[in-house]
Amino acid sequence: MILVGNAEGIARQEWGNVYKNIRKTDRANHLQEALLRYSLHETVKFGYHTALYGDGKIVVGQNTYFGHNCFVLAAREVDEIIIGEHCSISHNVHIRTTVHKKRKHFKDERYSEKMGKNIVIGSYVWIGANVFINGGVSIGDNVIVGANSVVTKDIPSNTIVGGVPAKFIRSKDDYLD
Repeated sequence: MILVGNAEGIARQEWGNVYKNIRKTDRANHLQEALLRYSLHETVKFGYHTALYGDGKIVVGQNTYFGHNCFVLAAREVDEIIIGEHCSISHNVHIRTTVHKKRKHFKDERYSEKMGKNIVIGSYVWIGANVFINGGVSIGDNVIVGANSVVTKDIPSNTIVGGVPAKFIRSKDDYLD
């Protein structure tokens, strides 16, 4: 009986290793495709299951980090997402250029044409976990976006924002050096 338990444990461990290798290969393939397709600095780092996709242009500056399960979508060919350098983008962050034309009834909105609006994120920006950044937004340099926020409007440089929708919390100009 002990041997069966050990054999079962060994089999689970072997299948775990197989799955781990598949994940590594899948991640490496996606990163290679993203590096070829988009303009990413060679120092950009990604967590597991982070995806950059879409027909648009995505530009990411040096030393920027994406946590696990992030989605960056430049849906249409004319859409652009530009992310500065030294940004820290936490886990489960969604950055998407697509927006829908607002309709009175949802049944009409579901089939309306998708529109895209560019997104610009400055340098030295920290974006907390579970943040959603809507198309048409510009985030300045040296900004903190609190966790679980929904960014629907532009954010000026040197500020801290948070909430749903994200609102001004305080300025970083009064920080002590």
